Amino acid sequence: MTKPQLWNLYETYAEAWKLVSNEERENALAQVIDDSIQYLTPEFQGSREAILNDMESFRKKFPGAHFAVEDMSSHHDVALFTWALVLADGTIPAKGHDSLLLSPEGKIVSITTFPPSGPKPLS
Repeated sequence: MTKPQLWNLYETYAEAWKLVSNEERENALAQVIDDSIQYLTPEFQGSREAILNDMESFRKKFPGAHFAVEDMSSHHDVALFTWALVLADGTIPAKGHDSLLLSPEGKIVSITTFPPSGPKPLS
């Protein structure tokens, strides 16, 4: 998969977080998510259903917000994306990362989300 194709794949995923109806989100995910998807965030773990539950929770917690894709690093079948949480008023309160694993067919089989990083812990 070329870097532009990979970028478009992830942007399609990120755009799904903007969609209001569950049906629209499911249709968007069907384009980019493999049926065997494994999803892991600090709050959610599971398959496609976990992603949809996370999206619904996000819509309630941050009405009108979305994720902007900032940068990407990739090799072989692994990619790391930086995202920014953009609130409805345009402010960006947080940035984090998603690590993806891709199938040979070019769909996402694993998403691990890392929230904003923090400073070095004190002893």
